Amino acid sequence: MKRLALFLLLIPRASVLFAGETAQAPSNPVRLTLDDAIARARATSARLASFRALTRAASEGVRGATAGRRPELNLSASYTRNSNVPELVLAIPGSAPRTLFPNLPDNWRTHAGATFPLYTGGRVGSQITAATEIELATTSDRAAASNDLD
Repeated sequence: MKRLALFLLLIPRASVLFAGETAQAPSNPVRLTLDDAIARARATSARLASFRALTRAASEGVRGATAGRRPELNLSASYTRNSNVPELVLAIPGSAPRTLFPNLPDNWRTHAGATFPLYTGGRVGSQITAATEIELATTSDRAAASNDLD
């Protein structure tokens, strides 16, 4: 029992001795003013960085919502290469031979179209309003988080 008590008394002192050898005070401490510390906190805060990203996403959401009022333009083109098949020629006696199914190995197709929203039932306007409100909310959240550092 005496050995256990002695062992429990010596372990904390030994750890303090070894910790004192490895942990040394920094040779050049960094001195900061309060303004410097706040500026560093704002620059390295993960919370503020996430609010900045949310604010950017919200402003892009407003741009995307307003794009619903603009016309859309569709352009497409395609090319298909078919296998070679022999032509189907119909030869009727007394008339010239007629080709019913020619060999057309190359097919080209193009398409151009435009869509303009004439009536959306208030959907586009509501999307713009909602996106603007989200942008205002994220901006105020970002300002509140920045003020929390003061």
